[in-house]
Amino acid sequence: MERALCQGPKCGRCLSSCPGDVIGQWERDWPACDKYRKPHGFKKLTDFLGEVIDTKDTQIQKEMIRSEDSFNLWQSILRGAGAVTGCRRCQDVCPVGQDYESLLKDVLDLIPEDSAKKQSSLARMLEAVTAGDYENQSRWIGKLDEN
Repeated sequence: MERALCQGPKCGRCLSSCPGDVIGQWERDWPACDKYRKPHGFKKLTDFLGEVIDTKDTQIQKEMIRSEDSFNLWQSILRGAGAVTGCRRCQDVCPVGQDYESLLKDVLDLIPEDSAKKQSSLARMLEAVTAGDYENQSRWIGKLDEN
């Protein structure tokens, strides 16, 4: 890729908005992200069924089967809700694309989830880019604009 679409740490909107703090230096902690992006996905289903099976009290098993967790898992199987359509906050706030300025900036420019801790992480990432540590990833990310 010649030029990066991602603006990297000089933007940092994905890191600032992430509820799970899973954004790293040119990487994402996918297992940690799954808790948010697939809250009712396959792992949640297998964990829940394991808990039901392991419960010895049949009354508690019936309560678990009629629980909110069970209902949400059923909805994810029926409609895909929460299986593949969980958190997309990083995508929502990403300024890449021609529509961001005209359609989204006025409602997405402010990131309420931002914090001093996230800004500190972002500053460390920006230092790594300016120190040249980013070069190994540039072949798949593209070249960052210098300005």
